[in-house]
Amino acid sequence: MTRPIALSPVVLVHGGGAMLVGILSSSCCGDVPPMDTSYTEMFMKQQCGNGTIEEWEECDDGEANSDNGPCSNECIRVGCGDGLLDEGEECDFGDANVADDYGGGCSTACVVLPECGDGNVDAIGDEECDDGNTNENDDCLNTCEAARCGDGKIQIGVEECDDGNQVDNDDCTNGCKNPGCGNGVVEGDEECDDGNQNDTDECLSTCIKATCGDAKIQPVLGEECDDGNQNEDDGCTSSCGRDRVVFVTSAIYQGGDFGSLDGADTECRFLAEAAGLDNFETFRAWLSDRTGSPATRFFQSKGRYILLQNERVVAYGWEDLTDGEIWTTIDVDENGDVINQARVWSNTAIDGTQIPGEDDCVGWSMVGVDTMGRQGSFSATDSNWTDADTFNPGFCSNNVHLYCFEQSAE
Repeated sequence: MTRPIALSPVVLVHGGGAMLVGILSSSCCGDVPPMDTSYTEMFMKQQCGNGTIEEWEECDDGEANSDNGPCSNECIRVGCGDGLLDEGEECDFGDANVADDYGGGCSTACVVLPECGDGNVDAIGDEECDDGNTNENDDCLNTCEAARCGDGKIQIGVEECDDGNQVDNDDCTNGCKNPGCGNGVVEGDEECDDGNQNDTDECLSTCIKATCGDAKIQPVLGEECDDGNQNEDDGCTSSCGRDRVVFVTSAIYQGGDFGSLDGADTECRFLAEAAGLDNFETFRAWLSDRTGSPATRFFQSKGRYILLQNERVVAYGWEDLTDGEIWTTIDVDENGDVINQARVWSNTAIDGTQIPGEDDCVGWSMVGVDTMGRQGSFSATDSNWTDADTFNPGFCSNNVHLYCFEQSAE
């Protein structure tokens, strides 16, 4: 006789009620394996979307469930930190969101955090630069610091080397130059090193200090020429001053003919140009009044002052010209011809300053019986060459000459 089989109901709790899922045998055929939990999980998933919030669900909006929220298709409330990119969020890494202001990643407010390398210079990270690349040899390092000598990175086109220290006597100077003349650092037997190949400054490209006689003209040292020798009579003196022409005018003038010192300068330039002299536009008259004098208006040269006849030397530079005596009489005109008369308008002391008083023909602008002007003698080599006692003062109606001196190019 066959024994009847006993059946046991299996019940799942659902929404406070009970739901019969199935009937399993409790005997008959040996041990029955326990129910797989995947059935339970599948059942729970099937309930999401029925519009009823089950005890295992956070929410359930039925057909309105959406991954964009507010209730997801898994019946989980949607929001920042859920790991889903919802509307209005820049990012959402879920539990990986961080409560920082800088450093990359996603914030707890679901905003992308600024970081070095994002191409924006972020003040919050104290970035000096941010070029958005990983090149360590340009002007911005990967740390968002501006490249500089001593950072251990060679900035291409700017640095020759960079050993990350500020030691000058190793293989890379603290100016990030390779050792040797021209790196900007004085090393070994170098007298100087300005880091350039310019031979017209104070340091030659050979790292030797510039001097008069090195055959390089250094205007910063006051050199006007440099012929590489110490010959005083070849157009460039041993102090590197060039020759300048001096002449007495072939024309004669009354003291009021000029109108001013500038007017006298114009006469000198006119005659120099007509004679074809170099630098004719720089000539000025050796003349003084209350507005100026050679001491204030002349370029005080280190070179020779010479005449046009056989390069006769008047003086070896300004100091020699104004020491009270000159080497030869200034009796040659702009054409190289000797003038036999003796007087020139001057009103200038031996040191090139104005002679005190009013003997300047009222600023070299007036002729009359009551106007007087002081004169020099171009037949003299002592102080009378500029201030001749025997002539002074003379009437401004006199017809006499002018001294004209070449200046530096202007």
